[in-house]
Amino acid sequence: SQMGDNCLSKVVWRTNSKVVSNFACMDGLKGVTTWFIKSTHKYVGVTKLITPWGEQSEIIYKANFFSPVCVKPKRDKVVI
Repeated sequence: SQMGDNCLSKVVWRTNSKVVSNFACMDGLKGVTTWFIKSTHKYVGVTKLITPWGEQSEIIYKANFFSPVCVKPKRDKVVI
């Protein structure tokens, strides 16, 4: 698991084409982020959020890796 600014995230599933991470923040925000690896240069991310009040939201984004090394995250740590 990894601690960010007031949030804890943990990779719960990893394949060559997909990485799934759960996260929970001290303010009560929680959710799941899924990265779909499209190539060594591109990925699509989907983050599903639940606020402390039960409201749901979803963020979908397309991005490029800084380096092909990002496609193979270390076992217990994913740098976002």
